[in-house]
Amino acid sequence: MFVENADHISQIKFIEQWQFAKGKNITTDQIPAWRRTHMSDLVSAFDFDNPDYSLPSIPSIASPSVDASTGVWNGYAVCEALYPTQRPPVPYGQQTQNIASYSEQGFKVVRGDLTEGRYLVFEMNGYALTNSRDSLSSSKATPQHNTKSQRWVGQQIIAGSPQFTFSSAVDRKYIGSDGQLVTSSNSAIVVSVTDLGNGKGLAISSSAGYLTIDKTGKISWGKSAVGFSTYSVTYDN
Repeated sequence: MFVENADHISQIKFIEQWQFAKGKNITTDQIPAWRRTHMSDLVSAFDFDNPDYSLPSIPSIASPSVDASTGVWNGYAVCEALYPTQRPPVPYGQQTQNIASYSEQGFKVVRGDLTEGRYLVFEMNGYALTNSRDSLSSSKATPQHNTKSQRWVGQQIIAGSPQFTFSSAVDRKYIGSDGQLVTSSNSAIVVSVTDLGNGKGLAISSSAGYLTIDKTGKISWGKSAVGFSTYSVTYDN
C-alpha cells in the first residue's frame, strides 16, 4: 500500500525524477508550488533494487458487442438491456452501521512516507511493537498481523511533515518518551518516520536515536537507521 499523498501532478514529478536519473535535469514550471511541495513523486512506490520483470496473467475476455448493421460498439446499450436497474440503492438509514465491516479485511505492506488514516503494525526481527498495558514492549509477530495490541495510529504533527505521535488501538494511550504509555497527547514522544525506500521499511527516530527491536525482542534506540516492516491493517476486532 503506497501511502503518500498523490494526484495527477505526481505522474509529472515521477517523469522528472526518471529523467534526472538518466542525467537530464528537466523540471516543468507548470506545477504550482503547493502541489510540488505536498504531492508525491511516486518513486517510493517501487523497489528498484529488486525489479520484477514478470508479466501479469491477463484473463481472456469476450469482445465488446457490436451493432450488426453499423459495426459500431454498443456495449452500453446491451448492458442497459441486461440490467434494467443501473444504479444501486442509496443506503438510507444504514449510515450508523459499523463502516469498518464494509471494508476489505486483512493487511497490506506500507510503502512511502507515512500519512494519517490507518491502523499500523510495526515489525522487526519477528517481533512487533506492542501495547503491554502501561508500557511499550514487543511480542511475537503473527502471519496475519491481526493482534489488536500491536496496532497503532499515527497523528501527524504538521501536515506533510515526517513527525508523528502514536497511540494504541487498544486504549488510545500514547507512547511516551520513557516508553511508558500516557493518556495525554502533550506527554507523547514526537518521532520522525522516514521511508528508507526500495522496500526497506520505515525508520522511527528521535533525539535518542533509531528505534529497533533485536532478535530477542528487546526494544532499544540505536545509531543506525533500521526499517520496520510496516503493515496497514483492517480487522473488525
